[in-house]
Amino acid sequence: MKRLLKLMFRTALHVALTLLILGAVGVYFAFERLEVEIEALRPEMRERVAGLRRFESTRAGWSFPSTVYSDWYAFPAGTGAGIGRLVREARARGYSKGEDPGSLAPGEYIEFKKSELTVHVRGFDYPEGRTADAIFLVKGERGKLKSVEQLDGPKWAIEPRLEPLYLDTWIPENNELRLYRPLADFPQHLKQAVIASEDGRFHEHMGIDLKGIARAVRRNVMEGAPVEGASTLTQQVIRTFFLSRERSFRRKVREALMAMALEREMGKDEVLELYLNSVYLGQIGGRSIGGFAAGARHYFDVDLKALTLAQATALVAIVPAPVAYSPLKNPALTQRLRERVLDLMREGGIIDAETAKAAHTESIVLKHPAPAPTRWPLYAQWARRYLTEHFGLKNGDPTGRGLRVYTGLSPGLQLQAESLLALTIGELEASLGVWKKDPIQGATLGVDPQTGFAPFAVGSRGNEGDQYHRAVQMRRQPGSAIKPVAYAAVLSELDAKGRHRYTPAHTVADERRSFETLEGPWSPRNSDGIYHPWVTLAKAFAKSMNVATTNLVVEIGPQKVADMAKALGINSTLRVVPSIGLGSSEVTMPELVGALSAVATLGKRVDVSPIRVATGLSGKVVMQHQPPHVQGMSPDVATMVLGLMKNSFERGTGYKARLELGSAREVAGKTGTSQQGRDLWFVGVARNLAVGFWAGHDQGHAIWEIAGDTIAPAWGRMVRPLYDDLERQPFDVADTVQRFEIDAYSGCRGGNFPVYQPKGEGLPTCRPLDWEVPKREETDEEKEARRNKGLKRAKR
Repeated sequence: MKRLLKLMFRTALHVALTLLILGAVGVYFAFERLEVEIEALRPEMRERVAGLRRFESTRAGWSFPSTVYSDWYAFPAGTGAGIGRLVREARARGYSKGEDPGSLAPGEYIEFKKSELTVHVRGFDYPEGRTADAIFLVKGERGKLKSVEQLDGPKWAIEPRLEPLYLDTWIPENNELRLYRPLADFPQHLKQAVIASEDGRFHEHMGIDLKGIARAVRRNVMEGAPVEGASTLTQQVIRTFFLSRERSFRRKVREALMAMALEREMGKDEVLELYLNSVYLGQIGGRSIGGFAAGARHYFDVDLKALTLAQATALVAIVPAPVAYSPLKNPALTQRLRERVLDLMREGGIIDAETAKAAHTESIVLKHPAPAPTRWPLYAQWARRYLTEHFGLKNGDPTGRGLRVYTGLSPGLQLQAESLLALTIGELEASLGVWKKDPIQGATLGVDPQTGFAPFAVGSRGNEGDQYHRAVQMRRQPGSAIKPVAYAAVLSELDAKGRHRYTPAHTVADERRSFETLEGPWSPRNSDGIYHPWVTLAKAFAKSMNVATTNLVVEIGPQKVADMAKALGINSTLRVVPSIGLGSSEVTMPELVGALSAVATLGKRVDVSPIRVATGLSGKVVMQHQPPHVQGMSPDVATMVLGLMKNSFERGTGYKARLELGSAREVAGKTGTSQQGRDLWFVGVARNLAVGFWAGHDQGHAIWEIAGDTIAPAWGRMVRPLYDDLERQPFDVADTVQRFEIDAYSGCRGGNFPVYQPKGEGLPTCRPLDWEVPKREETDEEKEARRNKGLKRAKR
């Protein structure tokens, strides 16, 4: 019997050991398989995590509003603009005069005799780094800043600047409000409350909590209903960022595997940071609140770091059901749930009973932040469209990337331009006697040719609620304002030896003729009714002779004018017809001003941009506008066209603009008038500021005036205060050209008409003048226009 029992015991022991070994082998192979599955997920997780770290994902749970600012105003020593401009820019940013130099508050200044300024500059978080409040002493001399000295505060590592103005906030398409903050910014008691409430063993498990699962199963079975969950913070992050809303066993298994893979890729701190920034905290005003930083701001109007224990635990309490538990709907319920979070922290030894009791008794007082005032929303909308077009096509919705967008807008110049445009259009309308029921509209755009930034863009004469930004969105016929582009195409023509086929001194016929088009014969007219057997290109341009210009366009082919327009940044579709050089196709103001600005950059294309730079949440630059660097036309052609435009401004159709502006500044310009005066244009270009100006009716009604008599002098009056604040800079001239004085009609050397000619090519053979300029004769169209104008004014 003993032997039998011994045998049975040995057999049972052998079987048990065998089963134990087999079980161990099974568990080993199960874990081996589990390890294989986890490792197989890691490359996918690594790629997705990298996108989150770069803030490239804009899906729900990880989108951030973007903030838009104006440009800053730098004022280092040697700045060409003087103290007057600095004061104007400061006042545009809300700075005010102080009283005592020894006690200036941030945002105050004191000016002494217009040659010395003490200003307390506000600190700002620039792309290059944060600056602190600081006082600067600025001394000016002869319109320049002679010296700039920092008197107090931490030494700035960048040039002295006036901070940008806040313009607008772009809410993502998914309507989420979220503020990203690094883990170090979250109060310790907030992190502890989250872990105590949502995942007590967060620092112990490997992504899934087996003990927690067992505990939840046991309690749910005993209660007969699902009263406790076992998802870890890591699993919640997986559900937010990596999985769909599908409910299935397969998805649950994948969630667990991905949670373990994620912790191997990120580590606990980074997982916690993701959770704290992404967790959904309900809705306010129809917008979703994401993350505790946004929750602190929108529920209590405090910074994340200032959250009290009572406020932090109130936010944590609503996490399981943010809408149902919202303090906006049921503050008493929120308060009871907050007590449960405090109890968990007390039971876990995180806080003591006295601290918990103090937080228990603190009322939940909600306070919503006051909305920040938006400024120049139409400019901000232009920046948004530009960013979407140039950055968003490859990267999705740019507004959800948490960008800080710094525009090129100068608050001081923008305010000046708005006031001046309204005044100028009012004066123009009064002089023309236009019906009040059909007022003239206007638009102006400033561009720095050396950078492409637009320091101001005014889209209307000041009508409240006008949402149409004519300076940016409007497409209208430019008339003769397009001629610099046409002449650039003509002057770019080379012969077989590489010499210019045409120069400003060459002559061209300017007699009435017809051109065959697809619509039938077409006969352009000169606006003054005067025609010539021949005339130099320089004179034809200065006096804006349509017939001569069309002869040149037909000689080289209209397609070459379209190609030149494209090379200079005009992307609107231009009809390839003989009238292309007279502005018969519609363009936008940024296209036109940018194209003509190339004469100030030795032919480099000026791409007009409302954006200076945009940085991401990490502080990295994600988009930066590049200054002109692509050659649109050669430097010698650009210089020759510059000479043509200077002649037009000094002694041609734009001379009334020169009379109003004065002669102290070097400017080139061109007028433009579309059919029947529907559109009146003037574009003037200085080396550091080009200004386009348009006036007309939105519905395209005829004005029956020409730009040289109306908008050119109005432009001069409008821009004079703007140019007075800027340094006077001479144009750059190509070293391959030289200046000559020629006869305006024959091209003979020795006249009084200045031109730039290519070096080494000499002047064309001169022909004597054997004809007289005919007397001006009114055309039938002009007679009809005069009669119509008289009838209109008689009715008024």
